[in-house]
Amino acid sequence: MTRVRTRLYIIASGERVKGARPGMALAQLAALIGTPGVRDCTPNT
Repeated sequence: MTRVRTRLYIIASGERVKGARPGMALAQLAALIGTPGVRDCTPNT
């Protein structure tokens, strides 16, 4: 059996993603944050 995994890495400012206006691509990304399979790599400061 072969396991295939597809990943998409997006590098963007969290503030820009969270503040994106409805209808924009970043707004759709903001809706995905926190759902299963989506990770937010926020640095520990």
